Amino acid sequence: MTAAGTEHERWFDQRRSRQPVASRLLSAAVTSPRFTRTLLATPALALELGYADGPINCTVDERRAIAAVRADSLQEFALALAAVLPSA
Repeated sequence: MTAAGTEHERWFDQRRSRQPVASRLLSAAVTSPRFTRTLLATPALALELGYADGPINCTVDERRAIAAVRADSLQEFALALAAVLPSA
């Protein structure tokens, strides 16, 4: 891999790590019906499996809060997420 490629990956990883977990979750859910099904059925597993670029990293507190969310639709999940995550 070239130095430019490595630099780009580092930039992307830093940017992704600053993106709020709620945004990453909902972006993945909107683009992937499979991720949405996993997120609604087992939020903790959805975090672990992640999406195209790997697991969705979050703090222990965020993980606990997300794992406790129960919803029948993505819209309900987003509302519940906003209630449990201050940055949602």
